[in-house]
Amino acid sequence: MADFYRPAPGLALDDLAERIAARVVDMYSAVEAELLAQVARRLSRGLPAVPELDAQLAVIRELQATARRLLGKIPPDLAQQIVQIAIERGTAAAADQLALTVDIPKVSNITRTHADTLALVAQDLGNAFDQVALRILRYPIDALGVFMGTDAYQQTIARHTGLRTVGNMSTDEVRRRALTDFLDQGITGFTDRLGRRWRIGSYTEMAVRSATARAYTDASTARQLRAGYRLVTVLGNNDACRLCGAWFGKVLSIDGTPAGTYQMEHAIEDGVYVEVEVAATLDDARRQGLMHPNCACTTAGYLPGLTKRVSAAQYDPEAEGFRERQRHLERKIRDFKRKGAIAEAVGDSDRAQKMAAKVRAAQGELRALVAESGQKRRYDREQPRWADGPSGRPAQPNVAPVVPGRPPGAMAENPVRASLGLEPAEDGTVTRLTRQ
Repeated sequence: MADFYRPAPGLALDDLAERIAARVVDMYSAVEAELLAQVARRLSRGLPAVPELDAQLAVIRELQATARRLLGKIPPDLAQQIVQIAIERGTAAAADQLALTVDIPKVSNITRTHADTLALVAQDLGNAFDQVALRILRYPIDALGVFMGTDAYQQTIARHTGLRTVGNMSTDEVRRRALTDFLDQGITGFTDRLGRRWRIGSYTEMAVRSATARAYTDASTARQLRAGYRLVTVLGNNDACRLCGAWFGKVLSIDGTPAGTYQMEHAIEDGVYVEVEVAATLDDARRQGLMHPNCACTTAGYLPGLTKRVSAAQYDPEAEGFRERQRHLERKIRDFKRKGAIAEAVGDSDRAQKMAAKVRAAQGELRALVAESGQKRRYDREQPRWADGPSGRPAQPNVAPVVPGRPPGAMAENPVRASLGLEPAEDGTVTRLTRQ
């Protein structure tokens, strides 16, 4: 299987996760967009009130065949490819920090524990992609079940019946408006613990960014441990969330040393001891919210007496506010563009023009914000193919969408490890080989 994407070398974790996620979101959002367009065209042909069962089944079969064809363009080993890229880049980044090499090593040994963790990341990401595919395949059934001949359909129509009386609209026009409202919701099915629904694009982006960051950090940690490092310090951008900002500059242990103040030998001066305050283990910090889903904060090796700690003052609430405002405007622009495209698909030119005007107004707000804040404008995040997540930053940034029926996490089996190039070695470690 050909590589779906090979990022440029030397990317920081934030850029790496962003670019990989963008490619994957492009894939799945393109599938969603084409399927929605097919649904719009099919259900706007005459819009029967309650089609016969045979007619419904025929439409479902037609749309599911389209969904299967579109999903066939997604590489079957996509999850393994993504995690493998993160492993390679995380290992290379650690080696570069350790001044061992600037190239990705051909062979690197890691413990079985790390190997199983990395394989589990790939397995969980693969499960997420499987659930996205199931939602896409189910959407034609939902489209017929929700929009035609059900209580939900009748309620949707009822919300628009006043338009027929007040606006002198035809029955077909009322149904077209109802269909537009239905299609605006997109393909959902992913709900977090706060009860918010996520579209497939936002869920996919979260899953890819989180898996990339986890595999990258775990591979880096494995390389650091084998080089004799016991400690790391937390790195992040000044516009990171408050939860992560609280860990900036803190020293974490990666060998299981619990929180506390220790006298540790200087990294290069024998017999000289320095005081080191360990805030927590890396795993404990993660359990408290560090490196939550969608997070791109990372770590760097810490050497007692040599490493200069990162100042916690780097966290900037104003910068976080600018970033959140920019993301809000990007969501608005995407939403208006998507609604305009759907309006065109069902033949509602008036609504399409109104959405285009709203796009221009929101883009004007975004230009003013970028000029004020100095942030980089991300044009790719303004495209309707990009993800749309719940509005606003979650009160709990570590809340991830829950997919109904998703298998619980379990230790990954050998085939998954093998797909990542993780093979047992004679000394009890697991040898990671880069892909040939």
